[in-house]
Parts: sequence; structure tokens; C-alpha cells
Amino acid sequence: MIYVPSPKTDVCFHLALEYYFATEKKLDEPVFLLWHATPTLVVGKYQNTLQEVNADYVRTHDVTVVRRLSGGGTMYFDLGGWQYTFIAHDGQEAISFEKYLAPVLDALHKLGLNAAFTGRNDLTLDGKKFSGASQYRVKGTTVHHGTLMYCVDMDALERATKVADAEKFQSKGIRSVRSRVTNLADHLPTKMTTDEFGAMLADLIRAGGEVRPLTEEEDARVEAIADELFRPWERVYGGNPKATFEQSKRFTGGRVTLHLDLKNGVIAQAKFTGDFFASEALDTLEAALSGCRYEKDAVAAVLQKADGVIFAVTPEELLTLFFPEEN
Repeated sequence: MIYVPSPKTDVCFHLALEYYFATEKKLDEPVFLLWHATPTLVVGKYQNTLQEVNADYVRTHDVTVVRRLSGGGTMYFDLGGWQYTFIAHDGQEAISFEKYLAPVLDALHKLGLNAAFTGRNDLTLDGKKFSGASQYRVKGTTVHHGTLMYCVDMDALERATKVADAEKFQSKGIRSVRSRVTNLADHLPTKMTTDEFGAMLADLIRAGGEVRPLTEEEDARVEAIADELFRPWERVYGGNPKATFEQSKRFTGGRVTLHLDLKNGVIAQAKFTGDFFASEALDTLEAALSGCRYEKDAVAAVLQKADGVIFAVTPEELLTLFFPEEN
């Protein structure tokens, strides 16, 4: 096994690093990565980001949102946890978790943690989840990655992933299943810092295998992959499935109901109905919203240009229909 260390804390870089060793730099032995990142929400390949992310919280608390190449549910992590990756050119066709979870479990057992593999892809302690894993295959290579909660901010985890009024989205996307979770630091017999835990874990998993730092050229190539596959807005939100959204509210000017069709993170159609009074420019406003990204600043910019279209209802009030969970 070849261990590739990385001191960076950018999730996009590490997702790109996985892809680099899976597709461009195929080594003779399996590659092992252990890394952590600043506050991040990673949504699964097939999920609807709008249902998984508290947009207001992630914006105001500088939480990175990214879409990975593997399926499964949304994962939150910060510098209080570790993420691990195995990349193997195994020719394996079917998804299988046991093979790649085994060395992680063995290392945790050596640290005195009675961890167990449960469900389809989780690691637990006393029935509480501390790790979720996912896999994808590309060009005959398996990329298995997972998260290990050591002393993750539980309040941030809950608030970043909680979306109020989520039932108003009728979507074909897959919702995450919220599980009872725990931090490994609360169970470890010998107390240690996050960095100490990571260093011990890396040594136990690599088991004396080669340590191979990245070259400057490789680092630059990985950054380029991150810019292409993981950092663009279209990659994070453009993969959202088609969804419909409806929200109604009474204002001074009357009741206004917003009907939205969303596709790939963009408003496909917007319609206002209700007992309000409006000018002929309402049709123009609805047309202007078509093609607009479903994000607060973009929608607000369109609404500001249509001030007064709906009598006695301000653009700021209309905006609360689009993003009710942020008010």
C-alpha cells in the first residue's frame, strides 16, 4: 500500500486527488489517503442539493458545498474529523464495502475502539454512527472513501444539513437518512488530539507501506482537476434532479403563491398566483426568472428590477417565497 500525505484542507483538492490516482497516475499498489478539511458538506452524486443543504447557514458560516462522484448520502465534516480514501486498480465490477472497511476497522480496534460494520456502508460504536463510506468506479479502478468523526462540531453538522420546509420540494432526488451519530474522541481509552489520532491512524492503516508525497507538477495537475470537476457551481448544483416547489404567504398586498419548476439548479419556470393586484409586467418578471440560478443573490437581482410589479409587495418580501427556510 502506498500512502500519499497531503497537508491541504480543501475538499475539492482531495476529491480531485482521488480522481488523479484513479485515472491518470495508476500506481502498482493500492493508494491510501488520509486527509481532513475545513467545514464541508459533500452531497452524493444522485442527490438534490436543495434538499440536503441549509443554504443560509452554509453561506453565513463559510461551509463548502461540493458534489462527489460516488452515490450515497450527504456527509458533513470539519477539521475535527478525518477522511480516508483507498484507490485500487482491482478490476472489481460490483460495489463491495467490506474489503475496504477491514483495514480501517482493524486500526480502530488496535486503538481500543470496539467499532463495527453495520448496515450497507456505516461504522458504528454502541449503535451510534461515526463513519459513512461510499464508492465509485472509473476506468477499472475502485475509489472507496469515507469519513471518520473524531471531534466534529455536532451543532454545525445538524444546522448545516437541516432544511426547513423540505417537504415542499417534490423531487426525484434521494433524501439523506439522518442517523444517530457520535464522535470517536468520546470513546477513545487514551485521549489525544485530532492530529495525534490522524497520525496514529495513518501509521496503522499503511502498515509500513511506502510514503509518497506529491511532486509540484502533480500538485498543479490535481488543482486543475479540482477546478474542472469539483469547484464550479454547475458541478455542485447543476446535477440536481428536476423538482417542483410551491410556497404561499400573505402580504399587505394580498396572498401570493409561488410555483417553481427547477432543473439542474436553475429555475425552468416561475409562476405567481393569488388574490393580489399586479401590472402587465408580471409576465415579464416570470420570464426573467426563467433560466435564473436558484440561489438567493441571483433571484434577488431579478426581483429588484421588478419593484412594484405586484402591488404592495416588495422584492424583499417576494424573496421570502423563494427561500422560506432562510427567514
